[in-house]
Amino acid sequence: MGQRLSEALEFARVAHGGQLRKETPIPYVSHL
Repeated sequence: MGQRLSEALEFARVAHGGQLRKETPIPYVSHL
């Protein structure tokens, strides 16, 4: 995995940290 992709995934994890997928207890970023 490249550095830029790692940074993008970390950014998404922080940005969507408290969000859950619709009608489930699964974190939003788990689908990435």
